[in-house]
Amino acid sequence: MILPETSNRFGWFLPVTAVILAGGAGKRIGKKKLYLSVGGKSLIDETLVRVSAVFPEVLLSCSPDDFEIIKKRGIPSRYFELIHEILPDSINCAGPLEGLLQGLKRASHDWIFLAGSDMPSLMENVIRHIWALREPASDVVVPVLDGYMEPLHAFYSRTCLSPVEHAIESGQRKVTSIFKDLHVTLVEEDLLHHIPGYRESFRNINTFDQLLAWWRENRALRGL
Repeated sequence: MILPETSNRFGWFLPVTAVILAGGAGKRIGKKKLYLSVGGKSLIDETLVRVSAVFPEVLLSCSPDDFEIIKKRGIPSRYFELIHEILPDSINCAGPLEGLLQGLKRASHDWIFLAGSDMPSLMENVIRHIWALREPASDVVVPVLDGYMEPLHAFYSRTCLSPVEHAIESGQRKVTSIFKDLHVTLVEEDLLHHIPGYRESFRNINTFDQLLAWWRENRALRGL
C-alpha cells in the first residue's frame, strides 16, 4: 500500500526516513567528509537542512570510530539537532551497504531515502518527483543519469532488509548488488528534464577544488 504524505507547518513531509551516509574517508580531499567545512560553512549542515525539509526523520550513519569521536566531541554542525539518531556501522569499512542495513533496521518508516553527507545540493523538487514515480510493487526507486544508476540518491523499502543482509554476508559492498533480487523502479533522466537544474541534486564533493567551487557558488547566489 502506498501511504499518503504527512504534513507539517512547513509543507508536506514524505512518509520516509532520510539516512545520511557519513562514512566517506575523503581520500581525495584529505579529510573525512563528515568534518569538511570551508569558509565557516559545514558540508554536513547543508545536507541536513535540505533533507530535513522533506523528511520527518533523519538518521546519520557513520563508522564505529567516528561514532566514538562524535560522542566525545560532536561534529562541526550548527544543525546537529536535526539528526534524530546516529547509527554506527557494526564493523569498520563495510561500505554503504552497512549504512543501508542499519538505516533499514532503525528507521521509523517503511521507506528510507539514502544519500551521502557530501551532497550539499540535494533538491527538494527532484527528491519528491522521484518518490512520486514509485510503483505499488517497488522495492527500490533509483534515478538514472548518463546511463548510470544513482543508488545514493534513491529510495529503499524495508523489503530490502533481507537481501541487504545476505549481500553483506557474502562480502558485497556495493548497494547495487542487491538490485537483482528486488523490484527496482528506474527513474530515467528524461523524466527529470522538466525540473530546472535537476542535475545539481546529484552533485557530490570529492576534491578540495569541488568543495571550494561549491562554496564560491553559494556565496555568489547570496550576493556575498
